[in-house]
Amino acid sequence: MITLVLSNEHLYGCKWSKYNDSIEVEKVTCQSFNAPLMSKIADESQLNHQISGILQLCSQDLDLSGETFQVVIDDSLLLQDVIIIDPDVPNHIPNQYIQWHKEGVLGENSDEYTACVVERSGNENEYHVTYYPKLIPDIFKLSIRELGGYPDRKSVV
Repeated sequence: MITLVLSNEHLYGCKWSKYNDSIEVEKVTCQSFNAPLMSKIADESQLNHQISGILQLCSQDLDLSGETFQVVIDDSLLLQDVIIIDPDVPNHIPNQYIQWHKEGVLGENSDEYTACVVERSGNENEYHVTYYPKLIPDIFKLSIRELGGYPDRKSVV
């Protein structure tokens, strides 16, 4: 199994195995991007080039072929918030409100992000919202497959 941690400036990788009840780390790597990912977030071609290139560098340190991958996105690429909706508001309004909130918080970059919304347990009408760059999951899945790996279907956002 390989776990990757993506930040704005680096990609960290760890190849590990689980034996009985313990985890054994086999190798680790850290590669720096040529430019911060946030500077490429709106350009699919440049973002794809940067991510696939950094994964190629990681493949020199870690044997990626045949491995299952998990990808974790660091907070440097995310925006998180808690939104409270008035209980008298109709059910369809929270999605519209979340879209409006995204546009207000992210401004002209709001189209480059998508939202993951989870109702907070025990707090009716309170939502935890995470905005993340919408191109990243698909680019990672494609790049990992091109290197012979298998993205864990629940692991990339």
